[in-house]
Amino acid sequence: MLKELPDGSLLRIVSVARANIFYAKNGKRYRLAETRQEFADGRTRIRTLDTSVSEKLKVGEDPHVAIVRGIAEELNIKKLLDLESRGESSATEESPSYPGLRSEKHMHDFSANIPESEFDYKGYVERQKDKTTTFEWILEDFELANAKKNI
Repeated sequence: MLKELPDGSLLRIVSVARANIFYAKNGKRYRLAETRQEFADGRTRIRTLDTSVSEKLKVGEDPHVAIVRGIAEELNIKKLLDLESRGESSATEESPSYPGLRSEKHMHDFSANIPESEFDYKGYVERQKDKTTTFEWILEDFELANAKKNI
């Protein structure tokens, strides 16, 4: 949605569901990370996002439904364990997708673990008409992750 501000500029308003996706085995914990996008025109964008997956909400859509849909569409992961809400936040910033346009994001954060049946050690690739997005597993320091969780 676009909103015209008193100074005549436009503000893009979007609601987003975001999730960190984890897999744990043999005392090691991995977090899925979107690492890059390769566009049809040859450009490459390196990604350093703080969440694994992000999905825009459809009008009236529940954030929980949106993140489950997004994970299924982007990663073809159908089964999640322990999908948990981690809170909400908002931020206003210049849009990386639409340079020169400010965006107000309303974010709904989640975390989830996946079972072994959904784990692919090579990661995941989402292919779209205009771009290919790559997701890779990053080994976390499990003790550090647990310490942060308890803060």
